[in-house]
Amino acid sequence: MFNFRVLIAILLLIQLLGCSESDQSSASLDEPIPEEQSSLSGSSLVSESLNSAHQASIDPTSNYGYMTKNSVTMPFKDKLTIWDEQKKKLKVFLSPEVFTKEETERLTNGDEPFFVLVDKASPNERVWQWFPYAVMEFRFKTSDVNTENLTSIYVMGYGLDAQNHTDNINTRQDKNNVFSTLTMNKGTVTMSYSGSETINDNQYSWTLEF
Repeated sequence: MFNFRVLIAILLLIQLLGCSESDQSSASLDEPIPEEQSSLSGSSLVSESLNSAHQASIDPTSNYGYMTKNSVTMPFKDKLTIWDEQKKKLKVFLSPEVFTKEETERLTNGDEPFFVLVDKASPNERVWQWFPYAVMEFRFKTSDVNTENLTSIYVMGYGLDAQNHTDNINTRQDKNNVFSTLTMNKGTVTMSYSGSETINDNQYSWTLEF
């Protein structure tokens, strides 16, 4: 009788130990996998970083102004002004980086900005994988550069939100295109100008300060 009770006790103990191991295995399967948590956290951080970079890219702070298309803004870190006496036209090349001496010479000699700047490195690879830029032209009735003689305005932005894409805007002085200052004295241009247009549901705005 004693041996029978001992045998029953041993069998019950083995059964209890087996249930305990089974419960522990189930619990470990329900726990989150550390690697997956790390991956998800990394994705969240990357997304937050990209959002921060995008916000930084649309900061209009710059040396000479900026041009915006919808939510993307290109700051102007350098400018080159060229006066065409024959056509009574003032052309302004605008760049998010400083023009090199060679680039300045080529643009001054009439080379197209696309061919001059096509191989230039991106000013911000988180926003552009190419080099964006802008060109503005102002035409006048006479050689006197002022708002009274200004007849037309042309604004072109290259690569604002897509490579090999240009946004071309023809406009004039009105409530959306306002000059605080516009003069040229011995070849030196002084300009304070802001403009905006809406074309095909795209919102554009720009300023020039120099």
